[in-house]
Amino acid sequence: MAAEAPVDCSQLPNGDYANPDDPSSFYSCVWGQAHLRQCPKPLHFDPALRMCSWPKNAGAPAAESTV
Repeated sequence: MAAEAPVDCSQLPNGDYANPDDPSSFYSCVWGQAHLRQCPKPLHFDPALRMCSWPKNAGAPAAESTV
């Protein structure tokens, strides 16, 4: 049995919604079903724009660089 998504798409219109557990991913709600999507690295999901963006623009801290 699949784990329940933290976003309840049955109560939301179709669209993209932030994943409260991971800023680099988001949920696409399609006809009441949640589909987990990943932003390309190093982007984070920007809930205001409903798209992936640079972490500083998306309101999430950037991951620390190991370089």
